Order: sequence, then structure tokens, then C-alpha cells
Amino acid sequence: MSSLYPFSLSLSPLEPYYGDSNMLAVLGIPLYRIPSEPHNALRPDMSPGRCWTFKGHYGYMVVKLSHTIRVTGFSMEHISKAISPEGSISTAPRRFTMRGLRHPADDKPHEFGEYEFLEGDSLQYFPVQKSSRVAYNIVDIEINSNHGNKDYTCLYRIRVHGN
Repeated sequence: MSSLYPFSLSLSPLEPYYGDSNMLAVLGIPLYRIPSEPHNALRPDMSPGRCWTFKGHYGYMVVKLSHTIRVTGFSMEHISKAISPEGSISTAPRRFTMRGLRHPADDKPHEFGEYEFLEGDSLQYFPVQKSSRVAYNIVDIEINSNHGNKDYTCLYRIRVHGN
């Protein structure tokens, strides 16, 4: 039986980023830093801070899809400047690569393309640049840069489209 939602299989060996927004406090007393979990990027919650946050500008995630599909495109979403605590999208991924894998240890993944999330629309669609006749149920997203934040990157939502 397949799950209803995709889930992450593995992550790059990243150091998590613990910003002030991830602090659990009771009566204003900080108690615990809550780690930002990768599955946040697979859920529809677009509230400020509800993203997968990792230190620096490089990271990747391998995701198992709920079904095997022929991939036709991807959507990436980031909160708009209007609701961003920083007033910018400097933490948004900028350049990223998407790949299809036949299995988690696939050493010859199919590269669907290299993409750029541009400042502007908070939801952007990216059609596959290099199509494949193969259907996949595992994809890899490699984030290569962000929009200028030196400390961390925040991936709010990634979606995979296909049939």
C-alpha cells in the first residue's frame, strides 16, 4: 500500500539551522530549539518559518513519491516578500537541479533539468527540460544556491507533477 504523502528518504549531511523562530518558549523563557524538518517542504503549510531550513546555500533531499509517475514538471513555493519576516526572499532556493532515481542508491539518475526560482511569484512551475520514458517514484532535489542569505536556506514547498 502506498502512502498518501511523499516522504524524504535521505538528506545531505547538512547542519540544521536553528534560528530564533525555531525556539520553543514557555512564558517567554526559551527552553528548546526545534529542528526544522525536511518533510516541512512536502506539506502545504506556507506560514512564515514552516519550511525546511538548512545552514548555508547548498543541500539536497531524496523524496519517495506516493506513486510511480512519468514526471512532467515541478513546482517550488516560497513565502512572498510581503509576509517574510526579513522583507525579502533571500532565504529562498535560487538554482536547483531535479533528478529521477530508479532506486535510492541509483548511481545513474536521470537529470530532468537545472532550474532557477526567480524573485516574483511565490509559486513557480518548471516543466521538465529533459524528458524520460521511464516512470519514477523517487526524485532528488539538489539546491545549489539561494537568493543571497549567507546563513541559511529555507525550502517551503516542492511538488512533483506527472501522470
